[in-house]
Parts: sequence; C-alpha cells; structure tokens
Amino acid sequence: MSLTSQRVLCNSSLCELQRDCTGTTSHCPYKIAYVSVDTSSSGILVEDVLYLTTDDTRPEVVEARIVFGCGQVQTGSFLDVAAPNGLFGLGMEKISVPSILSSRGLTSDSFSMCFGHDGIGRISFGDNGSPDQEETPFNLNQLQ
Repeated sequence: MSLTSQRVLCNSSLCELQRDCTGTTSHCPYKIAYVSVDTSSSGILVEDVLYLTTDDTRPEVVEARIVFGCGQVQTGSFLDVAAPNGLFGLGMEKISVPSILSSRGLTSDSFSMCFGHDGIGRISFGDNGSPDQEETPFNLNQLQ
C-alpha cells in the first residue's frame, strides 16, 4: 500500500531466484527456510524507502531505498507466535539491510543493536556499538 514501493523484477541483480521467474519482467520471488522446524516464508521482493536519522551533532533524515520480502506464504512458527509484524533482514547476504545501505554508500556494512531492561532498544547502522556493549557474532555455519 506504500506509495513509494516497487516490486523487484527478475532482471534485478538482487533477484537470487531468477531460475524461478517466468520472464525478466516478472516479479522476483524469494523463499527462506528458517532453523525452526518447518518454518519458512515466501513471496516477492519489494523495494521501498526506509527513513533513517543520522547520529550527528546535526541529525538529518536520510531516505534509503532497501529491498525486503513481502511475505505471501508463511509456515511453521510464523503461523503461531514468531514475528507477527514481520522480520527485518540483518543477515550476511547482499540483500540484507546493512549490505544494501553499504553498497549504496550510506554506511559501512555493520550494525549494532542494544536493548534496555525494559525491552526497548535501538539499532544503529554503520557502527560497531559502544565499548560497554556485549557482542554476539553471527554464526556463519549454514547447518545451524
């Protein structure tokens, strides 16, 4: 329903499932299987604007075009409790939000997330967090 969104076409460099396309001008599909038993999401890729604020002495609003999956079929945990409002792609792939922001010259390819005791948190793109912040590295083992 966003006025700024566009469906990603199969001829896009971000379309990893081009083999599943019916033509170069059809919409790019995605399918992701998660670790939880029989949990997956599939649909089409969409590009839209993510509004970010710089963390400077003079904050500015930055309009960043990102690509994300518009889920059409969910299975497993998504049907019960997991991610009722969707997922935010922070993985290692070139289609993740940090990777897209980096490839467009907006930030370095990193992010930090910090949550308070009340569960409220913030995410910062292009930084390594604060010195007193704990670290949780990505698990690059594809089997887990």
